[in-house]
Amino acid sequence: MSKLPAITAEKLIKILGKEGFAFIRQKGSHRFYEKIIDGERVVIPIPVHHGRELKKGTLHHILKKAQISRERLKFLLSITLIFNKGV
Repeated sequence: MSKLPAITAEKLIKILGKEGFAFIRQKGSHRFYEKIIDGERVVIPIPVHHGRELKKGTLHHILKKAQISRERLKFLLSITLIFNKGV
């Protein structure tokens, strides 16, 4: 099993958007995103502290709840990096 990459909340939000999650609300520094998975509404809170990386446990919990594998995360990160460079 590979290690989780260190990413910021902003990058994770872009990835969740690619996976079909939609922003629903914000309370303080936490943004909430939702998606219907297998007929069930899944709401994921994301702590957004600009410039700071998410803690490994927080990222792991978010990925588990969103049903995104580590390999899928790495793939989506690579796509995001390619598009940000303009290649």
